[in-house]
Amino acid sequence: MTSKNTTPSLSDHDRELLMRVQALVDNEIPGDEIDTVIAEIENNHRLRDEYIRLLRLKRELSKLPKLELRREWYEEFEKKPRYKRALVLGTIFAVVYIISSLIMGGFALMDRGIPHWVRIGAVISLGGTVVSFLVHTYASRRKEMRDDRNYKDIIR
Repeated sequence: MTSKNTTPSLSDHDRELLMRVQALVDNEIPGDEIDTVIAEIENNHRLRDEYIRLLRLKRELSKLPKLELRREWYEEFEKKPRYKRALVLGTIFAVVYIISSLIMGGFALMDRGIPHWVRIGAVISLGGTVVSFLVHTYASRRKEMRDDRNYKDIIR
């Protein structure tokens, strides 16, 4: 025998409203949206009941003793010292490379005695430097965001 789900399914709009109520309780909602969410809570008994339930739950949770997380839960998400050293060295080399490329490119573009193909090469090199730097920065930021998201999932 299969069990039937007796709770009515929520529409996407209702789910969005519940998420906004949760965000309000957790102080994670932008300040300009607070009045709107409070008005929605006042006009909807289901939202009001959920808001009250979440506030009570938050109050009860705040009474619990604070526990330290076991280190193995988050250890892999901490940056290891060797990665920090590599990041610092890589950043130093990247900055030196970009500065030297700009200086050499500037000389190549300003000196009229240099052939056009060398000047075009300098412009392409400068453009490649900027693009590679931006791609690396974007990739690093995406990895950092993915690690943050994984960490938050574990904490939940």
